[in-house]
This record gives sequence, C-alpha cells and structure tokens, in this order.
Amino acid sequence: MVSLACGDNVSSTSPTFSLKVGDFAFVDRTIYSVDVSTQNRNILIVMAVLAVLAIFGYIAWQGRESGAVPPTPFTATTTSQSATTSATIATSSVRSVSVKGSGSYSIEMIPTANASASSLVAPNYKAPLSFSASIGTDQRVALNARFALDEAALTKNAYDFDVWIDLSTLRRYAGDYAGSRVILEYVSKQWPINMVSFNNLGDLNMNYIHDYPAAESNYLKQIANNPTDANAYRTLFTLYTELYKQDTRAAEDILRRGITANPQASDLKAMLDIYFAAQTSP
Repeated sequence: MVSLACGDNVSSTSPTFSLKVGDFAFVDRTIYSVDVSTQNRNILIVMAVLAVLAIFGYIAWQGRESGAVPPTPFTATTTSQSATTSATIATSSVRSVSVKGSGSYSIEMIPTANASASSLVAPNYKAPLSFSASIGTDQRVALNARFALDEAALTKNAYDFDVWIDLSTLRRYAGDYAGSRVILEYVSKQWPINMVSFNNLGDLNMNYIHDYPAAESNYLKQIANNPTDANAYRTLFTLYTELYKQDTRAAEDILRRGITANPQASDLKAMLDIYFAAQTSP
C-alpha cells in the first residue's frame, strides 16, 4: 500500500488517499504526478537489477541441475524483420533444433559439448546394401525397401539419430557387419552420451565380429553413460564367463559393480549367488 498526501511532492489539492501497486486511481479526472526522490529512484533501480540477476541465476541453476547440453552444432541468427520464417534444422529422438519467428536468419557452426563432432565425416548413407550369400531374394527386397526410406530420411535430415541406428541394423541384417560397425562408431562419436549405439556396437562386436576387447569397451561406455542400466552388467558377465577373461575376477567384479549401482536389481544378486555356487561345486 502506498499513501500519497498533499504537500508531499504531490502536485494536487486533493485530500490524502491510498493506492495499491498495479491499481489505477481516478479522482475527479485529475492526473496526479509523483516526484520520486533521487534516493528512492536509486533504490528501485538496485532492486530491479537484483531481481533480474536472481531470475538469470535461477535459469542457470536449472540448466546445471538438469545436465542439459546444447545438442547440435548449429545456431540461428536473425538478420532482418522483413519476413516470417520457420525451419527445422536437425531433429531426432536425441536432439533437435528448430527456428521460428519473424525475420530472416543465417545458420552457422558453433562448438558443442562434443567439440570434435563438427569435424566428423559421416558414412556414405547412400551406398547400396551389401548382402551376404545367405540372404534370400525376398529378404533383399524387404531390406532394400527399408533402406530407401532411411536414405530419403537422411537426405532430408543428416542428423537423425534414429535413422542412423536403423541403417546400421539394416546393414547387419544384410550381413555387412563391417558397414554396420562403421555407422555405429560414427553415431557413438557424434552422440557420445547415449546408450543405444554403444549397446548395439557391443552386441555386434561380441556376437558377430567376435572382437571381444572392443565389445567390452562398448558395454563399459554404455554403463558410464547410464550406471543404472542392468542389461549392460548382465551382458558383460556373459562375456567374461563364456568368451573373454574367464580366468579373472572380471565376472564377479562386474556383478558387484552392477549391484552397487542397482541395489534393487535382484537378478544381478541371483546371478552372483549362482556364479559363486558354480565356482565352489566339485
């Protein structure tokens, strides 16, 4: 509540009255002008600056807490107000950037969290599928039809994460394991904080290419990106007990690590109990 009285820097002959901030006061159609002292004006300015700083501080804190990272190496700059424009630069389930508003704009590359991503050379997504001899005619027709859709999608948007993943899967189905791995390695570098490409790459290296050290590295990266993903611990346990590092503590250690990260994962605890029972049985 602000009170204004005659004689207190108020140019009026009206009696004392009160008004609330945000209210409009009309008294006999007379306009009342209030002269704010220099001290009060300075106080108001300081309060306004502090409010603005608090707002921006809250926004910055929210961004830090959420772990948000600028996902794409593009920025849009408005250069005029002569036209209304709307465009989508890059979209996927992992990242998207859209530009909307009045005026023209220009697109330029800027650094991102993955500084090397902007210099990555994408695989040739237009290269035809390479089929192994075991792939039948009907399968080839179906895979080529799906390939055509992926090719069209990447021509429209070369940064579509989901389509790159699908294309790598098509090449694996076709029997082109090397081509599938090239795509997954590219995706893993372009989007280093994801689980899908590292999981698929681990599966490809473990079960198709039989590059076990690479598979181990892929699954460990998947865990680094999401320590609560119990599936990666289970798969590494299988790798260590059946294919790689069997004579080490790797299998036990990975289960213990998974249980620590996932205290409620009863299946990991059961796997560890069965593993110990098998080790102690005659």
